[in-house]
Amino acid sequence: MQSTGVGKHLGLHVLHLTATPAGKGNPGGWGCLIPAHRKNRPAIVRRGGHFEKVPSRMATSQQTAAQTPQACVVPYARRDVERIMLHRSGMTGGVLRPLSIVAITAGALACNDAPFAVPSEPIDAPFIALSAGALHTCGVTVSGRAYCWGWNRDGELGDGSKQDQGAPGTVAGSLTVTTVAAGGGHTCAATVDALSYCWGFNLSGQLGDGSNATRTVPHAVTGGLDLAVVAAGGAYSCALAADSAAYCWGWGSGGQLGDGARADRAAPSLVGGSLKFVALSPGTRHTCGLAADSTAYCWGMNDFGQLGDGTTTDTTLPVRVTGGLKYRALVSGYQHSCGLLVDGHVHCWGDASLGQLGDSTLDTFTFTALAAGAAHTCGLAVDSTAYCWGADGSAQLGSQPAEWCNSSAGQTPCTPAPTAVATSLKFVQLTGGAQHSCGLTKDHVAFCWGLNNHGQLGNGSTAGSVTPVRVANQ
Repeated sequence: MQSTGVGKHLGLHVLHLTATPAGKGNPGGWGCLIPAHRKNRPAIVRRGGHFEKVPSRMATSQQTAAQTPQACVVPYARRDVERIMLHRSGMTGGVLRPLSIVAITAGALACNDAPFAVPSEPIDAPFIALSAGALHTCGVTVSGRAYCWGWNRDGELGDGSKQDQGAPGTVAGSLTVTTVAAGGGHTCAATVDALSYCWGFNLSGQLGDGSNATRTVPHAVTGGLDLAVVAAGGAYSCALAADSAAYCWGWGSGGQLGDGARADRAAPSLVGGSLKFVALSPGTRHTCGLAADSTAYCWGMNDFGQLGDGTTTDTTLPVRVTGGLKYRALVSGYQHSCGLLVDGHVHCWGDASLGQLGDSTLDTFTFTALAAGAAHTCGLAVDSTAYCWGADGSAQLGSQPAEWCNSSAGQTPCTPAPTAVATSLKFVQLTGGAQHSCGLTKDHVAFCWGLNNHGQLGNGSTAGSVTPVRVANQ
């Protein structure tokens, strides 16, 4: 993964911890080497390709997923810097390059597993929707109340504080919310009045309130637009207006705002092309949108082919995904995209280095919904079983990692084949964060799994989990 020199914006640094040098303690271990790390048009990746096994760096024969080296994600929020000190990790002298994945030796970084003091107040009603951000998670209840939990350094939980929370806490104010969207370090919500509000980190204007001030409680998005549906990306946000026009605001240097420029916007900016959309999916540096005629468009960075137009050329305006296919849903990760076809099959494109595009078995599945994390993807099968594939360094797939994938960061636990989450639970919705995933069951109970270093699983602790854990206070 390349360093792009965009250190002034919040990004995701995935630090994979390895414990055993290659060739030691693992004479029979295997991993996967993906022959090509990108797919620049919709396809079930690895169709006609192969995974070449290579010796892994860690013994796995007796290793449980709970023992898999945990990865910590460190967001950064400093303007015009090329290297960020790991001051919150307990590591002295460590440096990161912006928007890169860095391999760290074992023991250099540790995730705190101390429990939180879980509030005794239960949520006011069952959840109807969940949204996982980089290191925090939010949900909306049937009564229209928004709750958030996890990382809160910049106020992304919206409770008026900057204190992490390991269980759902009420977002401040009296808003009646229809949708909530958790981003990299900020959160947005749409209300029953078709108004949008955002809170949290705001260095690039991703809150859309005309400023760059961090907010710990919801602030209205400026512009007077009726924005009935809102979505949050890494450091920017997008929304659909009542007339189905798309607007985006926040970090725009990669063209991900789609307004024809590479500039940050502190207020909603109209996506070009005069297109009408029914859904939007912002990632980290690219965005995809589902048009009213069920065709897919993407815009922004395209270094791994994540726009799906058959090229690796960046664009500041929407370009149509090749193939002429009809989709019913689109999801965007850090450098990959996936689309759910009207027949239930899935096509993915972009970065394939960690198995996030799936393998040739993907076309044997039929799904009803999709979710994308930073470098993993999940799908909801017809029988409501959850399947996930891709990077699994923090158990975000909810299953034992099957392979080791080679990327620019070195070897990473991964599972390229869609694999059932290790639970008997049946889900109606899935959502993916940086290195954690969540699902809402048929009984409207929220469960999460994966990385939990800031309480983003919502079960009152900071211990990660390979199996779904019930979010507290339900």
